[in-house]
Amino acid sequence: MFQACHDRDIDIVCDEAFYDFTVNHRHLLSWRHTFPTLIIIRSMTKMFSIPGLRAGYLIASPDKVRQAEKLMPAWSVNNIAGCAIKQAFKEQSFTDASVNMIATERERMKTKLEELGFVISPATVNYYLLREDPAKDLLPLITFLSEKGIHVRHTYNFSGLNGSYIRMAVKKNEENNRLLAALQGWKER
Repeated sequence: MFQACHDRDIDIVCDEAFYDFTVNHRHLLSWRHTFPTLIIIRSMTKMFSIPGLRAGYLIASPDKVRQAEKLMPAWSVNNIAGCAIKQAFKEQSFTDASVNMIATERERMKTKLEELGFVISPATVNYYLLREDPAKDLLPLITFLSEKGIHVRHTYNFSGLNGSYIRMAVKKNEENNRLLAALQGWKER
């Protein structure tokens, strides 16, 4: 695919917004020299929980970066976001610890949720999809969890999922245990 696009001078934009959460970091960065039409975008907001700053970056050939710069508004990053971005790049130990904790909790949750009879999507990042078996609309489960103060993302607007899945973030052990207890209650009702 990359070669075919390269041969036709077609840009390929790859969204690696959740790149930081992957344990083995299988990413496309090493291909950018071979395929100068490859553009990689990454987010700073996912790992560092700073969504309001809307901070991210682009990795591409110098020509593609210059083209992107021409499209940027004059004040695309404010001073607070700029300082946060600089600090985030220095926080490798935080990133490593977060990735390890999330990987451990993700696998623990997958095992526990499957024991409860749920189907869990394969995941390598900080969220997963959950559904019941057989698949059905999960609005009643979403409502049940919300009444317990646990808020999850519906999938009504995810093409092909049609509300039969919910998207759940991998949290810290205590929060995940609270979710497990609520889902146990759901199964026992």
